[in-house]
Amino acid sequence: MGMFGALLVFVASAAYMLYIRRGRHLILAVGVTMILYVASGGELAGSLLAGALAPILFHYFNPTYEGFEDKKEDEGEKKEAKEAKETKEKFSSGADKNPPPDHGERGEFFELGKKYKLPNEKDDSDFHLDAGTTFMNAYKSLKPDQIAAMTKDTQELMETQKQLMSTLKTLKPLMTDGKQMMEMFQSYFGSGNPTPN
Repeated sequence: MGMFGALLVFVASAAYMLYIRRGRHLILAVGVTMILYVASGGELAGSLLAGALAPILFHYFNPTYEGFEDKKEDEGEKKEAKEAKETKEKFSSGADKNPPPDHGERGEFFELGKKYKLPNEKDDSDFHLDAGTTFMNAYKSLKPDQIAAMTKDTQELMETQKQLMSTLKTLKPLMTDGKQMMEMFQSYFGSGNPTPN
């Protein structure tokens, strides 16, 4: 077929992909072409032909190709849309005076364009979180084997930290020696910055 024919097929394939609005498939075409060009040792004509066929085959054999929806799915989507519309009408008509809250007990919806107000303790004055009591209640609810496991994990963590500190202590002389060596190389070879003439 030759180089010109392969290039013509590739351009026609690209034009077709753009015509059917599948421009993202061109990335596949270029990728396949480049991979095959490198893998074949520079055979451009064959790479272009394979690159031209790849997006067409991908388009027609792709399982997510649109146009084959099931009628049952359409009916399910219509039912969900109808329920959502009824719920919206219910809340907008005022039939339910207490709409579901979006955060905590502040019964308000998120609205586009409206500045969101972060919750704080004054919004929920009936509730107070005592961190100390909460922690103690959680600690008391632990079983003895859970406490033993946590103690063991803590001891292992402390041992790991000790090993890390000893490793850092042994690295310090190496870093100092490395710095001295770099300074020595710098004095031999210069700073690496060209000096103006």
